[in-house]
Amino acid sequence: MRDDEEDAVLVRRVASGDEAALRVLMSRYTTDIHAVAARYRLGTADAMDMVQDVWLRFWQHAATIRQPDRARGWLHRTAHRQAWQLVRQLRREQSLDGWAERAAGDGYGSPEGHVVRAEHARAVWEAAVRLDRRDRELIMAIADEPRISYAQLARRIGVPESSVGSMRTRCLRKLRRQLAKEGILDAGM
Repeated sequence: MRDDEEDAVLVRRVASGDEAALRVLMSRYTTDIHAVAARYRLGTADAMDMVQDVWLRFWQHAATIRQPDRARGWLHRTAHRQAWQLVRQLRREQSLDGWAERAAGDGYGSPEGHVVRAEHARAVWEAAVRLDRRDRELIMAIADEPRISYAQLARRIGVPESSVGSMRTRCLRKLRRQLAKEGILDAGM
């Protein structure tokens, strides 16, 4: 039996909950997954986490793999995705390093400044809650994921993608007007 045919049998066994089959696949391909982590220059702990995440995903999705004879390719693609996500997460965390020093220069560095920022954030959320349901969902989606694409936003709130831009603009204007009326923002903003 060829390796890919044997892999297909093992994937089907994993899909039915066979841990021994998973261990066989892990012994075959964990080194390959570690190699992907090395290409992304992940540290030892991050690489181990990434490898573990790949195998966890494999265990969770084994039943849905369309081409079980290509398990190695599935693992390789998943490893690249996981490594890339981890690299992006690490970059975000690094960009937050030194936040306190930068914050000290933005007017919010003092304890009083942090209280003002918290009060502003609370006021924004209170104003957002008073918007109609669809506008509120849009604001919450943008707040949850600031770089969300229009396509993702459209799917999330259930509107056509072509209407997201104008809806977003209208919704943000409403929110700004409401905040200006409450004295949180200048009326000219």
